[in-house]
Amino acid sequence: TYNMTFEVYDAAVDGIQLAVAGPLSVSVADGLYEVELPLSPASFEDTDRYLQITVNGELLDPRVKIVSVPYAYFSGRAEAADAADIAAAVTEGASS
Repeated sequence: TYNMTFEVYDAAVDGIQLAVAGPLSVSVADGLYEVELPLSPASFEDTDRYLQITVNGELLDPRVKIVSVPYAYFSGRAEAADAADIAAAVTEGASS
């Protein structure tokens, strides 16, 4: 196992740290690992986000741009909110 820390930033270099998870004890097999990060969807609401990983105190460089899944999660929540607004409007119109 390795001690890993995961940090989310708003820029590929420097920038503002938006979230941190760790250090976490992570099992690695053949260079592969799986980690579920306890990050808030709010961390992904604006522009690009970058993941910085530290393994056993050694910073891996460069940061990795986060794509797809967190944005899809946020998008799914937004879609559900739109559907709820439409349902409310239809229900409200039906009761008039």
